[in-house]
Parts: sequence; structure tokens; C-alpha cells
Amino acid sequence: MNTSLEEKVLIADAARLQRDVRQMNNSETTHAIQRGLARARRARRYDRSLVMKWISVLLVVVIGGAWLVSEFYERTPKQLTAGEQATYWEKLEPFRTLFQRDTDRSTMLSAINHDYVQMVDRTVVSGSYEFTINAVMADRNRLIVLYTAKTDATQEIYSVNQVKAINAETSQPFGSMHSLDAPLNENIIYGRTYVMLDPNEPMPEEVTMTYRISSNTPSIEQRSATFKSETAHFSKPMNISFTLDSKFANPKTELMKPNYSFTLEGHSFLLSEVEMFPLSTRIKIDIENGENMNDEEKQSMMDLIRGVDIISITKEGHTLLGSLSSYFSGNTLVSLGSDRVSEDGIIYILGSNLLDDPQSLTFRLHSQPGKVYDSMNEVEKDMLEIKIK
Repeated sequence: MNTSLEEKVLIADAARLQRDVRQMNNSETTHAIQRGLARARRARRYDRSLVMKWISVLLVVVIGGAWLVSEFYERTPKQLTAGEQATYWEKLEPFRTLFQRDTDRSTMLSAINHDYVQMVDRTVVSGSYEFTINAVMADRNRLIVLYTAKTDATQEIYSVNQVKAINAETSQPFGSMHSLDAPLNENIIYGRTYVMLDPNEPMPEEVTMTYRISSNTPSIEQRSATFKSETAHFSKPMNISFTLDSKFANPKTELMKPNYSFTLEGHSFLLSEVEMFPLSTRIKIDIENGENMNDEEKQSMMDLIRGVDIISITKEGHTLLGSLSSYFSGNTLVSLGSDRVSEDGIIYILGSNLLDDPQSLTFRLHSQPGKVYDSMNEVEKDMLEIKIK
């Protein structure tokens, strides 16, 4: 049977559509059908019944293929990886700039990407100042608060200071706090606050945060970043209370007991326990006879350690988990000190990406050159690396 030129074109169109149907949107589908109709109209010598037949073929291929793609998409599990954006990023997008400056940004990114976040969106106004708590995250060791501070266009925000954080039910203050912020422009700042929690106490149900904003009126001649007392302005203390989501009370955890011994300047230590939470990693290092030492003696033991961190490997790659107060030394994130002493040793609190499901974890302890003795391998090192997972 001889096939006309128009028929060949239609056949080619149908084959191409079948190959490309996975990439078609509704607009492309409409254009394809319109193109087929237009070509059919131009085929003056072509039998009308054959035209209708090939149009039907096109419709069957396009509609059937689109249905198959739709079914495939709906039935495919939507697994969220650390590199993907979670739903909450739409409202928290401005905080990306803040996280680029934060040495512990991997913790917040992991939490937000896995929806381990509670939107609060509560605002309080004090004169020309406006303060909003956008979102919070929590586990047994710490609470993370994301906030926005604003003032009118005639002023520049100099700083945002957290005054206190308390358990609203007991009126008891929480532990130490640390804030970091990044200006969107002169009169808007996005920031985050860490609040340390006592893991031995019940998770608070309601929290009250108190902040104050300070600003100055910039000089017309020179907009200086220097804070000038004669142009200083302060907001009144601004209180915002919120109830913590119950999901934070019993989060996913992973407990590891390396029981790895090492020596620092003749003193024996044991990496006894590493427990990962969604927002924090609790590291316990025991000191030989630590239970008989006072806090001052334990502090002298802590001073032998320059810092600790963890290399976490996930399917997305390597992540460096540092402590809450840390600095970069070359390509190494080094913590400046431990968070507290325990009954028989030292407790460090580092960041975490537990929700990213790390396949490998390596603990690193930094010391003075040649000061740490690896008891397991019987060698002296500047840095001790211990595989904990």
C-alpha cells in the first residue's frame, strides 16, 4: 500500500509524541493536537476518514500517555532528601542567607528539609519596632528559634538581644543562649537563637522568649555601622509565648558506645557515649578518676582538648558537625570548648544531621601537636579520629 506524504508526517508525529509523552505538559499536548489538525486541513487530497483516524490515534497516544505518567507520579513514593526543599522553605526562604554564615547550618537545613520544624508566626509590636518568631525546632538538648526583627525606614537596627527564655509553666529560666543574625537591609534582620535545655528535665510545653531591639538613626552625611549613644533607640522588652509541638518531646535518637580510650599529657580519657538527636549530638568523654575531681580540676582536663567535631557521611556527601561555639581553622571546624562538665567527665553538644540518615560517622578530637596518645593504636597524634559508625 502506498502511503501519502501527509500520512507519513502524521505517523512520524504520533511516534515522536509517544517518545516525548513523559515530558509533555497540558499546553504542549494542546499544541500537538492543533498541529495535527492543521496538517490534516492542508492535506486536500487526503481521505477525510483517514484524517479522523490519525487524529484519533494522536488523541489516544497523548491522553493515554499522560494518564500513565500521572499514575506513575502519584504512585511513586516522594522521599525527601537533604538536598531537596521542604514545604516550609516557602516561608523560611529568607533564612538561607543566615544559614550561609552559620557554622552549624547543616543542623537547621536538615531539620527544615525533613519538616522537623514548627511554624509559630507570632508578632509583637513595641513603638516603631516589630518582632516575629517565625518558627522553632527542639529536641532534648536545645531549642532553636528563628525570628525576624523590623523597625521603620528612618532607623537602622544595630542589634537584637535576647533577654531571657523561660519555661512558662514553671517560670524557670533555661540554660545559656546564643544568637546569630543577618540583615536583609538596614531595618530588617533575620536571626536565630539557640537555647540550651536540660536533657534530664521534662521537655517544656510552653516557652516565653523575651527580646529587645536596639537601633540608631543614621547620619545623613555618613551611614556608619558604629553605634552612637546620642542617636540610640531601644525597644521595650518584647515577650512572645508559644506551645511546643509534642513531636519534639520524644524525637528519634541513635545511641553509640565507642568505648575508645586515649591519653592526653599522661591523663587517661574514654570516649564512652555518643547520642544523636535531630538537632544535637551529645558526646560524653569520661576522665579517669573524674568522679573524684572538682569542677576546677575537670576544667584543667578540658583545656587539654582544642576542640571536637564529627564528620558525617550521607548519600548527599560529607557534612562537618561542630559545636555551638566554633571557628574555622583551614578546612576544619573546631569547637572552642565543651558545654559543661559531667559527674565523671566532659559533655560536648555538637550539631546533628540525624534526619539525613548518615551512613558513616567519624569523631575527631583536636589537641596540641603530638599531645594526644592513641591508646588503641599506640601512636601520638595531633588529631584523634575515631570511627563511631
